[in-house]
Amino acid sequence: MAANLFGLSSHVIGGLVVTLLCGPASVTVFVLRGWPTERTLALAAGLLLGGTAVGLAGVQEHSLTMAAVGTAIAGVGFGGSALASFGTLARIAEPAERGELFAVAFVISYLAFSIPAVVAGFAATNVGLHETSVVYSAAVIAFSALALAAQWLRTARARNADRRDRIAGVQDW
Repeated sequence: MAANLFGLSSHVIGGLVVTLLCGPASVTVFVLRGWPTERTLALAAGLLLGGTAVGLAGVQEHSLTMAAVGTAIAGVGFGGSALASFGTLARIAEPAERGELFAVAFVISYLAFSIPAVVAGFAATNVGLHETSVVYSAAVIAFSALALAAQWLRTARARNADRRDRIAGVQDW
């Protein structure tokens, strides 16, 4: 993308694109490791959505700065999402089951990254890199919005259940 959409041919720049996503992701995992899962997921999905939207706007406006900032913001969301997801799996699995569960989760994660990337590679060859990046970004934004909505519904249901339990406890008196 850096070469074809922004005219940058340096391999260093190509590496920096990956670093702009993965660097903030790794720092985020370290910084947010003590946060509650619900809070981490909500923040992460919002930042992944917002960062991807900013990056997409950068592609549309041909602004390298905007695309880079969007990628870094999306990286924070990506790191938070991974932290919360794997943290949830670690909590629900017994210690003896964690190795198997994480192995399956990593296979699913790698497939979730690689299959869309391969499809995008074919699409970029057939319809163009710009169009492919727009569709790919729109899909990430849509899935992030879906994750935000699901997290909001889950939190609302838990709050309502807690409220019902408190009311039932008061009535028992």
